[in-house]
Amino acid sequence: MLKVYSDELGEVGKLLNRVSGSLNNPQPLMRNLATILENSTRQRFETKIAPSGEKWADWADNTKAHYAQKVYRSKNKKRYLSHLKPRSKERLMRDSSRLLRSITRHATAQMAQVGTNVEYAPYHQTGTRKMVARPMFGISSQDRVDILDELQRFVQQQWGQA
Repeated sequence: MLKVYSDELGEVGKLLNRVSGSLNNPQPLMRNLATILENSTRQRFETKIAPSGEKWADWADNTKAHYAQKVYRSKNKKRYLSHLKPRSKERLMRDSSRLLRSITRHATAQMAQVGTNVEYAPYHQTGTRKMVARPMFGISSQDRVDILDELQRFVQQQWGQA
């Protein structure tokens, strides 16, 4: 699970801390923030861009070879391997879509989190000795803007200024 603490959000986090104590019920706000983070996490599987703005690395050559589709031809009633067709780059991190489908959100009055229960997710998030990281969890600069917009909208609604 990605846990974001208000001090990681810079000015937005400071504002959230100041305002949250004066809200009647901050759980709907946290639920909306969790939804923003869940949606941006899911979007990363489409854009293949980490929260930092860096593009995800392409498949390693040995991975491309391992997942290449075998194309067979027939000649004289015998079947033989003609060539290997590389997998589409669109399949990167979506081979079975299990990881993408497992992304969930959770919110209470005090926190908003996004995560997965897929056991191999940490290896993709942080990488390993043999595999580059392809971070999906985190706060992007656009997430900060969206969080601030939602915070402003919610506070105005709570205080009757919407």
